[in-house]
Amino acid sequence: MKRTAATLFILSLATTGCSDDVASTGLSVQAVSASDSSATADLGMTDDGGSDYALEAATLNLRDIELDLPEGTTCADVEGSFGGGATCEDSDDLNDDSPESKIVIDGPFEVDLVAGTATPSLDGVQIPVSTYTRIDFRVEDNPDDVSFAGVAGFQYQGDEMTLEFSFDFNEDIRIEDPAGISVDEDTDLVAQFVVDNWLAGIDVGACIDDGDVDVSGATVRVDESSTGGDCSDIEDTIKDNMKNSGQLDR
Repeated sequence: MKRTAATLFILSLATTGCSDDVASTGLSVQAVSASDSSATADLGMTDDGGSDYALEAATLNLRDIELDLPEGTTCADVEGSFGGGATCEDSDDLNDDSPESKIVIDGPFEVDLVAGTATPSLDGVQIPVSTYTRIDFRVEDNPDDVSFAGVAGFQYQGDEMTLEFSFDFNEDIRIEDPAGISVDEDTDLVAQFVVDNWLAGIDVGACIDDGDVDVSGATVRVDESSTGGDCSDIEDTIKDNMKNSGQLDR
């Protein structure tokens, strides 16, 4: 069950045509490996104790998604290239020399990061082909008070174990590329979350040894009420590692 490949979550914006004048792209979310971008690639993580983990499931609950258009681009400039739930919002003052507008995709969405699906589906969402420097995700909890959750398999003292984590937070995730990523009708815009370092700063085996995490049978549970001692900050560590691991690509 050990996995050594660096892994990332990928937000892939597949290109489609929308109008005769302005091209557009569609939106999908999936998990891939940094060394193998196929959807069937293993998803691996390693903690500070040297244990390797195979990510088996992960969900992220989003209230909305925002994509900044290039400075000086207004909604009128990209009219006809967004739809299927995506809208365009201009800056408050279009008389500025460089007005800032953005594409907004309202949720909520429950994204299955491993399966590459969302509920409701994002298949019909269309955004403009452009140069993007920033994507913002607003994370919020679902009716079960879960914002982000995952399941990963690993070995502990020779036994097969399962790590389950479930977190409740309402925060923004911002992914930026100052130089910008340009996409056209033949390329996709990709927001990547590099997953191999999500357990950096954590030694799950030591937490088990010290009794600082909840262990039930072969399952280790990590949430706001199941950790203590030196492992009481696991939730914040995983959350911050995830939020800081994003990058834009195509």
